[in-house]
Amino acid sequence: MKKISFLISVLGLMLFLSSCFKNKGSEFDEPDYVEPDIAYDKAVFTKGATVLYKIDGENALEFRVGDLKSPVILSSPHDGIFEPAGVDDRDHPDGEIVRDIYATPLVVRVADTLEKRTGMRPHIIINQISRKKLDPNRSRDESYLTSYKMLDAYVQYHQYIKIARQIVKDNIGKGLYIDMHGHGHDKDRIEVGYMLAIADLNDTLTNKYLDLKAGKSSIYGIAKTSDYTFSDLVRGDVAFGTLLANELLPAVPSNRVGNKGPAADNYFNGGYCTLAYGSIAGGNISAIQLETDWKHARKDTYDADLKAFPQQFGGGGIARAIIKYFRLHFGMDMEK
Repeated sequence: MKKISFLISVLGLMLFLSSCFKNKGSEFDEPDYVEPDIAYDKAVFTKGATVLYKIDGENALEFRVGDLKSPVILSSPHDGIFEPAGVDDRDHPDGEIVRDIYATPLVVRVADTLEKRTGMRPHIIINQISRKKLDPNRSRDESYLTSYKMLDAYVQYHQYIKIARQIVKDNIGKGLYIDMHGHGHDKDRIEVGYMLAIADLNDTLTNKYLDLKAGKSSIYGIAKTSDYTFSDLVRGDVAFGTLLANELLPAVPSNRVGNKGPAADNYFNGGYCTLAYGSIAGGNISAIQLETDWKHARKDTYDADLKAFPQQFGGGGIARAIIKYFRLHFGMDMEK
């Protein structure tokens, strides 16, 4: 009898440990919280509407409402050039002011391709204000704003993202938020950010550290219900970076040799919006930051190597990767 009890105890322990080491049971995971709903005027935020936030009569922020059945949200926080009068520059030493040139046209290209292939235009949030005055991809404490006028704009930008997420929650229940940026690093590749530490991404031999970090990522909502290991989701054959690479857009992390992790290279792992509006804390809307390179995605003139215009080349490739990602990880076939 003692032997049977011992075997039952061992079996129970094995089942417990197996659940602990699955994606949805990492050492950092916590129970989902109930995400509060965001109230918004459904008569204003209608399909195809462009909701504007103006400063001094100029368009400062835009929320281009997509198809109400679209599960995709895109944003461009750092490509603005509008400098409102009477607003001092952000001059804190930790306040980055470099513009992500042509990130917004890239977002539009992605949206155009998604609409063409799926019949649904995604939701788009655009900051038209110069980063010298406003950086909405930071926490309020680290945004180093110099006026209440910019504080109001900061709050409104985040409200637009919250409303977009609420629209997706109300109509589909799950979705993906992609925050679009541009980098000037040496390597021409897209840096895919999930809020993961570089040290964990560089564990390319065993994945033992990375596989425990699902609950610390902005795609936890995907990972906790996935049959794939978390390392597969980050740099396996089904990873977003790999789907980009399949579209001839080099990306890190992905399954490609030399791009499984950033190694000692510069790499952006995600910013405040990816942290705040992904699924780290729970929920079914995940987030990815894309730091796009100039050559493959944002350059505005014809590229002889690509034999294409990069914004069209990159926007189309990113859109096709999104469609495949939804098919693999959301069980949604978006193509019409």
